[in-house]
Amino acid sequence: MKVKKVSLTYISILVVIILTNILLLNAPVLANNSINVKVDTVEAKPGDKVEVPVKFSNIPDSGINNCDFILTFDKNVLEVIEIKPGKIVTNPNVNLKSNLNKSGRIAVMFVDETGYGKELIKSDGDFYTIVFKVKDSASEGMSYIDLGNNISISGYDLVLLPTNFTKGGVKVSKGGSTTIEDKDEDEDEDKDKDKDSHGEDGEFDDSDVPIDPVPGSREEGIHKAYLNGYPDGNFKPENSITRAEAAVIFANLLEADKNTQPKNNISYTDLPNDHWATWAVKYVSDIGLFSGYPDGTFKPNNSITRAEFSTVVFKFMELEEPLQVKNKFDDCAGHWAQKYIEKLSDSGYINGYPDGTFKPQNSIKRAESVALINRALNRGPLYGVKENFPDVPSTYWAYGDIAKGAITHRYYIDEEGREVLLEKLDD
Repeated sequence: MKVKKVSLTYISILVVIILTNILLLNAPVLANNSINVKVDTVEAKPGDKVEVPVKFSNIPDSGINNCDFILTFDKNVLEVIEIKPGKIVTNPNVNLKSNLNKSGRIAVMFVDETGYGKELIKSDGDFYTIVFKVKDSASEGMSYIDLGNNISISGYDLVLLPTNFTKGGVKVSKGGSTTIEDKDEDEDEDKDKDKDSHGEDGEFDDSDVPIDPVPGSREEGIHKAYLNGYPDGNFKPENSITRAEAAVIFANLLEADKNTQPKNNISYTDLPNDHWATWAVKYVSDIGLFSGYPDGTFKPNNSITRAEFSTVVFKFMELEEPLQVKNKFDDCAGHWAQKYIEKLSDSGYINGYPDGTFKPQNSIKRAESVALINRALNRGPLYGVKENFPDVPSTYWAYGDIAKGAITHRYYIDEEGREVLLEKLDD
């Protein structure tokens, strides 16, 4: 039975928006009562169709009420044919949702829709199985299926449960298709010397990622910085981002500069010509990404709200407006940005809070904004970077994303699909 491919409508009851939970990839939880999430490893040859199970074990007696996480795979090696529900999922046509992103991301979510705990996951076994076709052009070697965001699993009380994650994938070879239930630990260490890119408690640690080029790397590229730190050398990741700062970020992403002239004569009563962000505000307003207030002001120094930032991202990505609103967030019904927020949620970019709200008028932090932008652009995080800002240590959750946005650099894609720094470039 196929899982219905629908948008991630119900993610709002699971976790805070993606702005606050990205980059805790593979963070090991060492508690004895942790739920184990494991992607099996199978062997296949080019042209084969193979099934890769995603398994749960050590399920608590109280059961799982909600589950949400994203897996990533190399779309140049693997093509998803089908996502099949596992035996531990009750009523999968209703309780299991999936969303396949063309960039190589699979989002699957389980929610007990009864609301009474009647269809909880209560046993170990296959959560779902991914049916892949190995592309004819695939080269021999290991193609990993890894974690694309932190796992959110909760019980009936919606309290998040500790989890461990074990990546797997498809080993492309000349042999036939076999499922490898228990990988050889010594072989794992030889082929994956860097192990996790994260330390305990979700700490980001890329000190063991090579900075020098890897022979035969699949892809190289250049990304320009689109945001800066402050004159004192700090980034201030926990600060709320202002409307002026956000305008400059999107102007930079669109490769505008102080010499770019808007087509229309845009002006705001509270934005003097000598304001440091005037050029960017005029540009992004001219192309319709930003707008001012009915009283003719822009309020450049005000914190940008979650609703405002979501609207800008929606317009920047040129998404289509939803045909109807679904009132998925309790506090967004009738809000001017409701359709933009819902579309981003349906597309898997943002989530609401566990209480069913989105808090559209709350401000957004600088670190959160850059993490969301990178996800929208399908970029980063950037590995192999030494600490760039004194107030952003390598253990900070958005360290790699901040580096990705703040450094003009050349990068390469390693065998696990990660972007690794080759060299910093002058702006």
